[in-house]
Amino acid sequence: MGSRKQHRKPKPYPSDLTDAQWELIAPMVPVPSAGRPPIHSRRRIVDAILYVNRTGCSWRQLPHDFPKWETVYWYFKVWNESGVTDRIHDALRARVRDRGVRDPMASAGMVDAQAVKGADTVGTDTRGWDGAKRVNGRKRHLVTDTLGLLVVVLVTAGSVQDCDGGRRVLARAKTVIVVVWADGGYAGKLVAWVDTHCRIALDIVRKPRVQRGFAVLPHRWVIERTLSWLVCCRRLDHDYERLPAHSEAFIKWANDRAHDTTTRTDTGTPPMAIDPRIVTISKHLLTFAQPSHHSSAPASGHGVEGPLDETSPPRPGTVGVERT
Repeated sequence: MGSRKQHRKPKPYPSDLTDAQWELIAPMVPVPSAGRPPIHSRRRIVDAILYVNRTGCSWRQLPHDFPKWETVYWYFKVWNESGVTDRIHDALRARVRDRGVRDPMASAGMVDAQAVKGADTVGTDTRGWDGAKRVNGRKRHLVTDTLGLLVVVLVTAGSVQDCDGGRRVLARAKTVIVVVWADGGYAGKLVAWVDTHCRIALDIVRKPRVQRGFAVLPHRWVIERTLSWLVCCRRLDHDYERLPAHSEAFIKWANDRAHDTTTRTDTGTPPMAIDPRIVTISKHLLTFAQPSHHSSAPASGHGVEGPLDETSPPRPGTVGVERT
């Protein structure tokens, strides 16, 4: 009995990739071509990054069954600097869109910002005071497609206004996006600037004058839902990163989602209730990116990018997610 327990395979963490999910991203995770042969598998490195992102633990508190935290952090930093993280995220997003009978390249989207408190590890040179939200920390500027999938992310000091951050993040998205919906914080001179310099049509979705209290607004609820999914990863509840680039990398790894939310919303079916036990965006994207053996979607829908079905907003309780 003792030897059987000793050689028993360790139970995987909820954030670990499945075999099918790893097969999808393995070709995009580079193998070191120089130096001595690696001791740890690339899959275990990815699992460790997902664990940090989902649980919010510090690098030094990684469980002992993972590689050493210095090794995991080194790969996290190198992959982000060399563009591996971007290539994985972009490839999986394109595959999800293709399964949803959408053009892999998004042409319409939403822009919004989220202010979060900065931990003591965030330096004064990259943090600031957001007077509107009364938060001392950083601000995340996001552009998503009409499914709520992340297209561009920019992390700035909290003192940066939404319109100023929107100018910078939309400039990054101008190569793919041609129409964007936004809230009233992006109104004014930004509309003309984006049209002139980025060739993007910025459409402001305003609240009805007769509105009292909370109401789901067309288009805007999609990115609001994405922002609420972000904080399900405990690493993103606050901003703990010394470098804004590392915050952006964790956002790409860690946008919590519910199974089937994307495809059901895209087809006009009301979204499913969000499971608070859901893991990170990479696992969600990998789930949708896996080949479907019973999908019979017509090919005629490819190349068409339209707004979401505004008659199918999220049910009450699906916009925000309680952390577990």
